[in-house]
Amino acid sequence: MPKKIRGHSGVVSWLTNSNRPIFMLDHRRRIRFFNRGCAEITGCQPEDMIGKICKYHSEAVDNLIERVLNSLAPPTEVFQGQELFTKISYVDSSGDLRSPHVLYLPLFNQIGDLDAVLGIMLELDELAPPLQSTFSQQLHVELAGLMQQQHQRYNQATLIARSPAMRSVSKQILVARHCNAPVHLDGEAGTGKQYLARTIHYSSDNSESAFVMLDCGRLPRSDQRRMLKEALTHAGELNAPSALFLKDVDRLALDLQVWLAEVIEQDEWPLQYRLFTSSTHNLPEMVEQDRFDRSFSFTIGTICITLPPLRERVEDLELLCQYFIEQSNQISEKQLTGLTREVLDEFLQYNWPGNVRELKSVVREACELAAGPLISLEHLPFRFQTGKNAQRSLPAIKPTFRTLSTLLEEHEREEIVRVLKATRGNKAKAAELLGLTRAKLYRRIKSLNIEE
Repeated sequence: MPKKIRGHSGVVSWLTNSNRPIFMLDHRRRIRFFNRGCAEITGCQPEDMIGKICKYHSEAVDNLIERVLNSLAPPTEVFQGQELFTKISYVDSSGDLRSPHVLYLPLFNQIGDLDAVLGIMLELDELAPPLQSTFSQQLHVELAGLMQQQHQRYNQATLIARSPAMRSVSKQILVARHCNAPVHLDGEAGTGKQYLARTIHYSSDNSESAFVMLDCGRLPRSDQRRMLKEALTHAGELNAPSALFLKDVDRLALDLQVWLAEVIEQDEWPLQYRLFTSSTHNLPEMVEQDRFDRSFSFTIGTICITLPPLRERVEDLELLCQYFIEQSNQISEKQLTGLTREVLDEFLQYNWPGNVRELKSVVREACELAAGPLISLEHLPFRFQTGKNAQRSLPAIKPTFRTLSTLLEEHEREEIVRVLKATRGNKAKAAELLGLTRAKLYRRIKSLNIEE
């Protein structure tokens, strides 16, 4: 008598109740099966996971389900038919970092189309040599681990800080988050000063209130004055912002610097406003050259954070690339695994004058051009290659010009403000030092819109 074969329902019951963690995704990356073993190792129940999409993306989030979904996402190569054995990383419900290995097996139908991906989690110390993780998959795991570590230590998950310079910045952010003192950020263009100011604000106790930016470098003095006065006038109103960011504060008119310093020193600055400033120039040098107000520099520099250029944090470059790729995955149907070593070598040989901003732009454009799971050399945008060529040829800096009347007016305004400050506002003495009559000095103060 032939042996009776157990029906499909029995097999499904075995798999469902097995303590061996097994899960399955369909070709659209949706979880279709999540058994008891998976629930035990992750802390997530099947009803919370089934039907959810797994995108290849690293992000430290408070929601356990989202953390597990991010970690279980198979690399794109698996959906192209490659069997893979790799490590994943996530923080479990107890707050502990877990790093099991997962065997991903693509499953095909009779006509050769991929129907699903089977995942089996294994607690192993060593990878199986035939299914060794690729360079980009290792970066994915390291990025996930670093972001979880940053989240646990500094409550800051989106700052890539493998390098010593950026680890120091992370510690300064932690200090800045727990007080309301003014924060000044300096560094080259593109290093992320505005991003960091927003990060500090939105991780502080005032995160529910708006963050307002005033771009001093793009606004003429008249607009700088008007917008500052409007910000102070509307402080305290319902839904008023609680953070004011003066971008490129080194371009703020000198008389407005003096005025702001006096407002803050005389306790006329609204208590609910936190002041953030940034500069690309060295403020102490500008102070010595009488191009920046000394008192104002002391006022805004209670907490000063210097962001290093990308060329001084090369340890972070490969993880930054992976982070930008996975950011793109989050908003795109196309899912990329990473980049090739050849691309990374090209990136490491480049100076990145535009710093992190330029790197992000290049990687994002390469993501658009990439057809397969990896960004390779042919996907790098043309402007990156022209930038490398320009770097080799060391071109002359193109001069910029300003009208003589503008230069004379700015110099006159700065000199009048400097002398008025030296004479403590004594206009008779200031007129004497400037070689003007009092009447002419009054006319120039009015004409140049100098704050009295």
